[in-house]
Amino acid sequence: MKWLLITLMVLALSLTGCQSDEATNVPVVEEETPIVDDQPVDTDEPDMDTDEPVADMESIELTLEALATYNGQDGMPAYVAHNNIIYDVSDIPQWANGTHNGQYAGTDLTGKIEKAPHGVKNLELATKVGVIVE
Repeated sequence: MKWLLITLMVLALSLTGCQSDEATNVPVVEEETPIVDDQPVDTDEPDMDTDEPVADMESIELTLEALATYNGQDGMPAYVAHNNIIYDVSDIPQWANGTHNGQYAGTDLTGKIEKAPHGVKNLELATKVGVIVE
């Protein structure tokens, strides 16, 4: 009886892997940037080469005092600020537990990160989530 059940399970699993992939082979069509009066039209896509925050529904505004609660401890995300831009460093392994080389999440790193061996460039690994407000 066990042999029959095992055979049926193996058969069922092998048949599951034999499904056609035709539906997943849909060609991807690149959208062209619309042009009006010989100028490209802004498509609301964020420009990741600037220090501007991403303008989407997850964009937040925090004071420096409120930023301190996002320290990567007790289930809170780990946020850092630089030049008034807030970055989420929660998923960066070097920021595990909200600390990285003597720096702490929930703080403004302006003036400090420039002195780090990697400089500001590693902030590109983080997601921009908002801005610092007074």
